[in-house]
Amino acid sequence: MVSRSDLENRITRPAEPVTGFQQRVYTSQYTLPPGEGVSLRGVPGRQGDTGLPCDQYFHYLGKYQPYGFYVPEQDGPHELQLVLHGCEANHASQINQSNFQTSFADANNRILAAPLGRGPRGFYTGLSERDVLDVRADVEEHYPIDSRKVLVSGYSMGGYGTLRMAALYPQDYAAGVNWVGFTGSLLNLPLERTLLDSLTDLTGIELLDAPLSAFQELQQEFSIGAEDNVLDYLGNLEHIPVANAYSAADEIVHVTTALALQEKYVAGNSDYVFYLHLPAEHLTYILLDEWQKMANYSANRVAVSRPSTVSYYYDPAQAYPEYAIDHNRAYWVSNILNRSTEPSQISLQSDGCGTPQMDRQFTSGAGTYPIPWVSTQRTLSSDSLLPGGNTLTGSLENIHHMTIDVTDSCLSGAINLDIDSDGSSTLAFSDGREVDLVQGRNQLFVNPL
Repeated sequence: MVSRSDLENRITRPAEPVTGFQQRVYTSQYTLPPGEGVSLRGVPGRQGDTGLPCDQYFHYLGKYQPYGFYVPEQDGPHELQLVLHGCEANHASQINQSNFQTSFADANNRILAAPLGRGPRGFYTGLSERDVLDVRADVEEHYPIDSRKVLVSGYSMGGYGTLRMAALYPQDYAAGVNWVGFTGSLLNLPLERTLLDSLTDLTGIELLDAPLSAFQELQQEFSIGAEDNVLDYLGNLEHIPVANAYSAADEIVHVTTALALQEKYVAGNSDYVFYLHLPAEHLTYILLDEWQKMANYSANRVAVSRPSTVSYYYDPAQAYPEYAIDHNRAYWVSNILNRSTEPSQISLQSDGCGTPQMDRQFTSGAGTYPIPWVSTQRTLSSDSLLPGGNTLTGSLENIHHMTIDVTDSCLSGAINLDIDSDGSSTLAFSDGREVDLVQGRNQLFVNPL
């Protein structure tokens, strides 16, 4: 109860801590015209005012933004799991289900936070992406959170947001959980070169022989509200374990899209599990309120802080400077600047902190609970750690300039460089040293300060 005198005297008191399911409201620095209120039609995103179902629109315009919230009974510090809702859903979806709360929050002493994302169709880019970042910041400001144990999860459109956020901010997350996530294009297909041939009759375009611009234009038509293709970023998840659940009878995120994602995982190096539930459709998991396999996978995950390798795909087109968003950093690499507006690729290894000897186990599985499923899984574990050295090796594509943190890469002394670059570029080190690279192989010795 609030007294009138407190209101008249503008007295502010912190709310008493409460547990269980609730809503919080944070104050955003960003608004859309007219600065307050709700737009029923929505303000269109970068794709324009298409009016198509599930294209990107922002509906909640003002500075006061709500989010769903669940606090377990245990004392902190807590883990934190961001829960990203699907298209036409909201910040109470998933997070309000009792089994979801029990499996993810109560069992792991984990706070659940569900951003609204500026409405039901924000697609977690631009202002909607800013909402995810701000919700996390608000939780961390008011609750004791173990920053090494922050996870991101989501359903459908939220699954797209999960894969995208984990890939673009890999240093910020310990794991991801993705249910029937859209990958960014309906043209994401398994056995791509074979199946794209079969689309020629449908599209009238010789896809394999068409110029890249034609393919990109076609893909944009099939992207719904997504701005990018998460398959391009999957290599960024090298140190982010992700559980993925898909449905063979999905009427919205088709099984071909799911299998294309699985193929990318199989060809990569990351820790993952991919479940394909044979009789399931798009909403099966929410209707069953069954999450245990995914919750088990997410348990006891800790973020990698000083990896020996950094593999990072960076696309400057996805920056939103008006919302202080750029994805030009990953682990001990930062201030990435490309030579052109095209994406870049960084693949570097430092042995400064020691090199883990990784054991990779690839398995397939099958089960019947709660409905029949098959799976593929790669499990990574470290057997030992070779002593630290002073070498930085790898390759750079379309990099004009970037910074290496000498503390997190453990390269504060002399450095032996062996780097292939597809053009001239500059490596700046956080202690002030700088090296210019030329096109081709660069074998250099960098003196200590």
